[in-house]
Amino acid sequence: MKYFILTTTILLSYFGSSAQVLQYHPLHEQHGIQALHQPRVVNNFPDSVRIELSDLGTLIVLESKRFDNTLRVVATLNKVLTNLHDKIAESADIAQGVPLKVTVSNDYNSFKKINIEKNTHPTTQLLTKEDQTIQLLPPGVEIFIIDPLYKIYVYTETLRNLQKIQDDNFSSIHKRLTEIQSSITGRKSVKARFVIKDKTIQFDDIKYYHPNDFVFLAASAGVGVLRSKIYPELIGTLGLGFSDRFNRSNHHIELSYSSQYWGQRNAEGEYTNTISSFLSIAYSKNYSRDNTTPSWFGLGAGLLVDESGDFDFYKGRTMKLFLITDLGNSKLSLVPEFYLTEDFKKLQFGVKLHYRF
Repeated sequence: MKYFILTTTILLSYFGSSAQVLQYHPLHEQHGIQALHQPRVVNNFPDSVRIELSDLGTLIVLESKRFDNTLRVVATLNKVLTNLHDKIAESADIAQGVPLKVTVSNDYNSFKKINIEKNTHPTTQLLTKEDQTIQLLPPGVEIFIIDPLYKIYVYTETLRNLQKIQDDNFSSIHKRLTEIQSSITGRKSVKARFVIKDKTIQFDDIKYYHPNDFVFLAASAGVGVLRSKIYPELIGTLGLGFSDRFNRSNHHIELSYSSQYWGQRNAEGEYTNTISSFLSIAYSKNYSRDNTTPSWFGLGAGLLVDESGDFDFYKGRTMKLFLITDLGNSKLSLVPEFYLTEDFKKLQFGVKLHYRF
């Protein structure tokens, strides 16, 4: 059994140079293979509401970090668009029907910057799927509102249409979203679509999504120091990864089998060796809020399950407790270890440098 596991570890080390991951996507209900080192697609604005005002030739897409941001923005959306129309009209001599691109940037200090550009190269946007036209947007006015907590995209055929939008267009949507607020818990996010005509909801579609959790296999190698001796180690790992609502990898639970290789000379001067194998379980958390650079810290425990060779390096039943701290690199980590040997009566300290392929 030990040699089977060691062989599997070596194969993982060879074929796992890209550290393949078996990943399950509940969002798409399909299986896929992904490499651990590939960047995850992080969505900073997981909640999305699409509003189509069919009789006003207007499309609004709101994306937000939290669902309460969504409710707050929808409640004041008419006021925001009306004020924006007035500021555009005051700030530029623009004829109706001229294609425009308007960018509004908000910051945490309540400052607002508005850029207005005439689109000198009007384009028609066409979205198709399986030879079917899903969306057709002729040249018009595009507005991008960027806030630390949300993003809004507005398309309207003419600037005048913004004046025609009234609170009644959004009050029914706000009421409908308020009804589902209790369902948006934990890591869950929502994608909603509303079609409004004559100030009433003609169609709605609300779906709930969970982030992509995954199962992974990984091979690792390390070098450690214990009792003033240096040893190499091979590790095979089966793990579960859990993501937060932004699809950022946030928690790992790992079951690993590791083999330490020890060598020494006996009284006759001959070189002897032994292999000490541990079965371990560990939990680690990503404490970084940076979407590109994770920062992992974890705790684990392992039990000596096999020791075979020319001598016994560990005396009696042995277990270890260890910490997992990365070194600014998701592949490289420093692992302090605390060993309880001689039937768990004697404490020894060791440390190893761990590299995941």
